Amino acid sequence: MTHRVVSMLLLLGVMLAGCASLPTDPAPPKPVLSAVAVPPNVAAALDRLRSAYSKNDWRTVHQLIPAPALARRVIGEMQAWVNAGANDINVTPVYTKHVGAYRLVVTIVFSDDPRAWPSYLIALMNTKPDPAQIIGEPTGLTGTTIGTTTWTVTRAKNFILYHSPYQIAGSDRAYIASLEDERAAFARKFGVHLPPIAAYYLYPTIGLMGRLSNHACGSESGVVGCTTPFTTPPTIQTILWPTYHEPIHVYELALGPKPAAHEVWYAPLFVGEGTAVALEDRDVDPRLSDFCSFDLVYVPLDVCARTALKHLRPLSILRDKGFERADPGFAYSLAGSFAKYLILRYGYHRFGSFYHAIAARPSDRERDYDAATEKTYHRSIRALLAGWEHALT
Repeated sequence: MTHRVVSMLLLLGVMLAGCASLPTDPAPPKPVLSAVAVPPNVAAALDRLRSAYSKNDWRTVHQLIPAPALARRVIGEMQAWVNAGANDINVTPVYTKHVGAYRLVVTIVFSDDPRAWPSYLIALMNTKPDPAQIIGEPTGLTGTTIGTTTWTVTRAKNFILYHSPYQIAGSDRAYIASLEDERAAFARKFGVHLPPIAAYYLYPTIGLMGRLSNHACGSESGVVGCTTPFTTPPTIQTILWPTYHEPIHVYELALGPKPAAHEVWYAPLFVGEGTAVALEDRDVDPRLSDFCSFDLVYVPLDVCARTALKHLRPLSILRDKGFERADPGFAYSLAGSFAKYLILRYGYHRFGSFYHAIAARPSDRERDYDAATEKTYHRSIRALLAGWEHALT
């Protein structure tokens, strides 16, 4: 099960047509990341970086980041934030480590709207000049495969986290508590028992995830997270952004039929991915899904779904083969919005019953959906989709 970034075509339509709807969804309680102390010349460099962004002063960014390739990448991300509508960004150091004479690793968080995920940069800084300069982007990881990599391991109550020594090492350790909060919320709202432990691999970059997983995850453009819920323990591989999405795929197993020997039960992608998209926040509240958020700007899920509905018919993605052929941004947004509609209209427990019923069906044809929806909601899948589309538009 994978999590993909939203397509640029979908995002363009969202940013042009959907901004008026932003205040309709409540703000999720994001982890609080506080700044750590840094040397004065490092603080000056970060302040100049923030100021350069507000002025579109890319020359200054090049001066602060003399490595040409890294400077171009950072400037490209910043220009995307500008185009998406991010205002004066916050530039917050959340972790530091001295790694040599005049060398300091600083984990930097760029943020704007607190409802959207921030962006991270693990920066190797030369602290000799004033202001300091960013001269590299270390990962802190060595190895060629997931098994040979020198991970830093952090154990939480229900997770074993494998990560860079420069991640979840400073004030960003708040994300561990958020993972536990999400797990507890899912178990409480659906009334289920969840696997006691999940292995969680947090990568600094998508490219590194592709290399270390032997291209099992992160090898396709836009794939930012993969989960194998049927292993022991269930395994999650991801970058930071899908932190709340990927664990849902582990928890969904508790909604399906209990497997016997050599059996695997799972819902069609339209339902399985839709559930993860709808519930990807710490409170497992469909109104708070940040699936459509782009970089530092928050976009509600239904705004994306309205745009996607102009390009893709929901009936065409009920079956896995149709879902996989469709534009991922459109398919995931529609599936998530439909799951949101069912949960908010009929409740968590009835949605859990629907998930169980569709996961138990022998295939993903329309008649299988009808059998599950008639049993749970006493309506056909077409009738439910029509009600959702009417409410959406």
